[in-house]
Amino acid sequence: MTDSAKTSVPISGSCARCSMVYFLLTLVYVVSGKLGLMLALPPGYASPIFPPAGIAVAAALIGGRKTLPWIFAGALLLNIWVGYSSNQQINTIGFAAAIAIAVASTLQAGIGDWMLRRVIGYPAALDHGSEILRFILLSPVLCLTSATLSAGSLWLLGSINAANFGSNWTSWWIGDTLGVVVMLPIVMTVAAEPRALWRSRMRTIAVPMLLIFALFVVIFLKANQWEYNDSLSDFRQLSQQAFNQVNTKLEEQDGLLDEMAGLFLHDEHGHVTRQEFHRFVQKALKRFPMIQAVEWVPRVDIESRGSFEIEQRKDLPKFEIRERNTAGQLVRAGEREIFYPVTYIEPLVGNESAVGFDLASNTARHEALTKAIQGENSVSTEAVHLVQDAQSQAGVLIMLAVHSHDNHSGVVLTVLRMDDFMNAILTGMRPLIYTRLVDLDEQKVLYNNFSTESTQVLKNQVFKFGTRHYQLETAPTRAYFEHHRGWQSFAVLTFGILGTGLIGALLLLGTGYTARIEAQVSDRTRKLSESESRFHFILENSPIAIRISANDSGRVIFANQSYANLIGVSSDKVVGVNPRYYYAHPQDYDEIVEQLRKGESISNKLIELRNPNQPSENKWALASFLPLEFEQRQCTLGWFYDITDRKLAEDQIHDLAFYDVLTHLPNRRLFNDRLEQTMIASKRSNRYAALFVLDMDNFKSLNDNFGHMAGDLLLVEVASRLESCVRAMDTVSRFGGDEFVILLKELDVDKAESTSQARLIAEKIRVSLAEPYVLTLKSETDADLVIRHHCTASIGVMVFLDHEESPVHILQWADVAMYQAKDTGKNQIRFYCPTDGPAIQSAGA
Repeated sequence: MTDSAKTSVPISGSCARCSMVYFLLTLVYVVSGKLGLMLALPPGYASPIFPPAGIAVAAALIGGRKTLPWIFAGALLLNIWVGYSSNQQINTIGFAAAIAIAVASTLQAGIGDWMLRRVIGYPAALDHGSEILRFILLSPVLCLTSATLSAGSLWLLGSINAANFGSNWTSWWIGDTLGVVVMLPIVMTVAAEPRALWRSRMRTIAVPMLLIFALFVVIFLKANQWEYNDSLSDFRQLSQQAFNQVNTKLEEQDGLLDEMAGLFLHDEHGHVTRQEFHRFVQKALKRFPMIQAVEWVPRVDIESRGSFEIEQRKDLPKFEIRERNTAGQLVRAGEREIFYPVTYIEPLVGNESAVGFDLASNTARHEALTKAIQGENSVSTEAVHLVQDAQSQAGVLIMLAVHSHDNHSGVVLTVLRMDDFMNAILTGMRPLIYTRLVDLDEQKVLYNNFSTESTQVLKNQVFKFGTRHYQLETAPTRAYFEHHRGWQSFAVLTFGILGTGLIGALLLLGTGYTARIEAQVSDRTRKLSESESRFHFILENSPIAIRISANDSGRVIFANQSYANLIGVSSDKVVGVNPRYYYAHPQDYDEIVEQLRKGESISNKLIELRNPNQPSENKWALASFLPLEFEQRQCTLGWFYDITDRKLAEDQIHDLAFYDVLTHLPNRRLFNDRLEQTMIASKRSNRYAALFVLDMDNFKSLNDNFGHMAGDLLLVEVASRLESCVRAMDTVSRFGGDEFVILLKELDVDKAESTSQARLIAEKIRVSLAEPYVLTLKSETDADLVIRHHCTASIGVMVFLDHEESPVHILQWADVAMYQAKDTGKNQIRFYCPTDGPAIQSAGA
């Protein structure tokens, strides 16, 4: 559900026209509300702005009580729509909630109308600072109505619980407040009184505010997409961890089978007793609780069947070679040339039904037996129903021949319960990722803990074990996203909308002052001979920065104190100076002069003014200009609004897009730009450059043992060491995770000398990064944890000129060299030399 508001419009003309206006009000309410809720973060209530709140209050202020029924209709329709979109139906509680919210929204619009008329009045020009301040302070007060009544109704109806009441109420209240602050001035430009003033503000208030609001929405969407991708970084690591553990545990099964095969191969008596087998596998069963059984399966021919069964009955009186009949029951096996009966099995308890079962009686298991005996490696079967398992989970048999390539060999095997096997591996990950293991050869799911809802698989990893191919599919759970929810984009949009409202307030103040000043200038010009002193007084004491320059000389003949403060000099040093001197970009001044000569008006032009005394303290301003007659001369009046803080904030947002948040190093985007510039410079100077790709060795163990906070501390220290090893002109960048890239510019014109220079720097980096790291994890409750960790780096180097290859190839080759360094023992430096072919040249370490 959402919150809502009311609207209305001036009533004039025929009843049909009024009805159309009111219907349009309802439509605008519904559409703007739906669009506003599209900005909400999951689970959908925390929208940073709710435009209908402002539309409704403005409509009630302009049109009065006649608008309230139409506001109610719009609020009711919107909340029914939202409720249906969420559940594909509207039940009694949902309809009751929609009515409660519509009533609260309508009541808020009526109260807002009454409060604004009482505190500010109507018609309202909103052109004084006191009026605008009262409006801004009044907005959060009147918006308490809908937030309190709506959230309270949802709590009473059971739609939200007590634990979430506070967050729902707060987001509701903030969304309504920002909706009123931003949308009320925009709606007022459409139909408010005094009509002439508000109509003139359409271009100077409504359009800029809508454009700024749209800009922040775009920034929000981009930031939200970045947050989503960034939030998946831990998921990818968890998926890789799950993949590695599955491979590791399966390889451990290989090791266990090798040990058992060795038992039968090296027994000096040529025979392993049931008791010896029992003692041998006990430790393995404790290590691998997911194993259903460990088995020894000899080869028995038809002639030896009787004696074999008699021998086994010494330990197991009911032993016989068995198979399943067509009804699925275990019966004595029929006559065939060769049998492969399960003879030794541990643990015996729970697996009694499998004793004596002839694996060759099952087609799939017989094929696996044949492959195991004919090969040297273990063989895994397709998913099978276990004879001894009453559960429905899939089982997989992993077999290994004691004597490979010997048709008379027996086999040892382990029987895995796949649900138990996967659950044991994924114990700590199950709340955060869904996992599915698929046998690709059989196209059958061996394990699946995906929820019943439709969940998109985000990562597929294929591997081979035994003779079969498997695929591990993973996706993040709802709990994962709840723990990795980013609020940066929400904060950017919230503060952006708040900034839009404040800018609107400044524009209201500015346009109000502008209207008054224009009238005053016109009036004072006509009466200049008798009221020049009062005109000077008004200009001198105006809070708006004002400057008057003579058209013939171009020099300043008047400037008030606000203008002098804006450019950072005393007022007496401004008069007599050409204004062009104070423009950071003189061409801007030239363009303004040219437009004025053509008779074109100039309003709210963005310019940068320089402070001659403090060059680092330049100011940004919105400037407007008018021609006027002053002291019997043709002059130009200019007035300026200081927007420096807003401009700096926008520049800061821009900087965030090019630097890594953790290490403050250039990110991939900025690095790629610098690489291209370096290649251009290299072509011009014919000097070589070098690119290093570094990957930290032994970094994962730090994350696994002490968490990502420790890993982040190490990455920050690595970034500091890297910057200390290179020159100021070089670039150190973090591409993500524990991967860093370094660009060395302006090496020697000789490639051998350049390679030597790069080798020295790479060795310096390798030695520096190999020094021990002392990391301190802060704790609010316990003593700080001090960690000593040894971590080295594998470094790949590519020395290049611009014309050798593209930036993509240079990065790829350096990356190849890095992996060669890692594969050859880590803590290594490897050079890639394109002219020598794909070989990697060793260096350093």
